[in-house]
Amino acid sequence: MSAEGEPVAEPERGRSRNELLRSLPRVARWTTGVVGFAATLLGVVFVLFPALQPEPPAPTKGAKLSDPTRERLSWGQYLDRKDLDRAPYDAPALRRRGIFVEFDYAIEGYKNKALPLRWQLIDASRGDQLGKSRDTLIVPEASTDKGSWDVWVPLPRRRVQRLFVQLQLYNDRGDVPIGRVRTPPFRASKLVSG
Repeated sequence: MSAEGEPVAEPERGRSRNELLRSLPRVARWTTGVVGFAATLLGVVFVLFPALQPEPPAPTKGAKLSDPTRERLSWGQYLDRKDLDRAPYDAPALRRRGIFVEFDYAIEGYKNKALPLRWQLIDASRGDQLGKSRDTLIVPEASTDKGSWDVWVPLPRRRVQRLFVQLQLYNDRGDVPIGRVRTPPFRASKLVSG
């Protein structure tokens, strides 16, 4: 009782446990209905627009790099061949000697994944790495994609007897090579200029 003599109302405890248990089937029916409607709607969308359907995981993944060709080109000649602007470079940079390497690729299971391409210039007689780059990404547009690619590799300023270029394509995490190829050894002075 209150100080004025009136009875104090007990606080409401909410719904009893039995009432809550009786309402569970209603919630379950409502949830089932919403999930069923969403699944039906997705099914209709995939029938009307099959391109929106997610692709199953690729059964195999890998890449093959093949048929490397090489040609001696200056940086300026390379820019011309690729139809790129020479303006940002000075005359010594445009005269820099290099090797233009073209190759074919076949990639499977990496649709729309950015795959890093690495090249290395190797001294064939000593095994020393003379240059490298991992700045290029190849992004396959289909589950099985084939094409050709190229890189320009600057030659060392010092004379080296025999060289080769090794190309490696890495998985989308960039940690495992999935394909590689190397050019036959060559003498830079013996290559035909472009």
